[in-house]
Amino acid sequence: MLRIKKNQPNLDELIEYSLIVFGYVIIDDFFSESDDLFKSLKSKHLIDLSLNNVAPDHNYLGGVCKTFIDLLGKKETKKESKNSNRKLNNEIELKELVRLPLFYETAKRFFHSDNLKIDVFQTLDTPNSKHIAQEPHFDRIPTLKFMLYINDISSDNGAFQLSVSTHHWVKRTFPLPRPSYDNPEYFKKTRELPKPIIDNLKPIEGKAGTLIIFHTDTIHNQGVVNNGECRIIRSHFRNKEDKSNRRQNIQKLKNLFRFLSK
Repeated sequence: MLRIKKNQPNLDELIEYSLIVFGYVIIDDFFSESDDLFKSLKSKHLIDLSLNNVAPDHNYLGGVCKTFIDLLGKKETKKESKNSNRKLNNEIELKELVRLPLFYETAKRFFHSDNLKIDVFQTLDTPNSKHIAQEPHFDRIPTLKFMLYINDISSDNGAFQLSVSTHHWVKRTFPLPRPSYDNPEYFKKTRELPKPIIDNLKPIEGKAGTLIIFHTDTIHNQGVVNNGECRIIRSHFRNKEDKSNRRQNIQKLKNLFRFLSK
């Protein structure tokens, strides 16, 4: 697996090259455990994400997933899930996290746009966790993800898994524009994958503070926890001007014009 250091020369160029060629990059020492922002994020993750603090979520059984939708947006535009709470006391730290130059500037260069939508997902997985992210897949909406390990994670406690360079196969097999997010056949196809791709999935183990950046066309899945727990903060960057988003908006306008002309 491609692993680099935060103080490496030409870091921005290396990240950009790695995302294009391999679909991912790992920064082993992005945060030290003594970093003030990381300490705050970790402390509040431990407090806010507890099986004792939230009602069971049938979409994330045995674990906890808390979401912050359009974190930097002026207003909420989507309905929040059962365990969503944009008023949690770590919202300030999460905004500071996604505004870090390595996050925001990397996403701007990747999408060639600064019109970005940023959603943040905080997750806790346990040996009882069961959810769709554990199945190998590519995301229905192309996304650049920044995954921050909050605790030390190995194969035994749910290391994230990825199949290197498979974004090339996805882009060739499913060219843009792609079907609607809600299309059930499309969802099924995102998980019907060739055996060589599945066989090439590799766990990404790392210390607390490890950062994984990857494009979600690269086949991936959340690892299964056998012992202990897995704590991650996932920052999802999407281009608001993406063709798939524009296509859906155009279709809505067409439907409206059709209705008004009747």
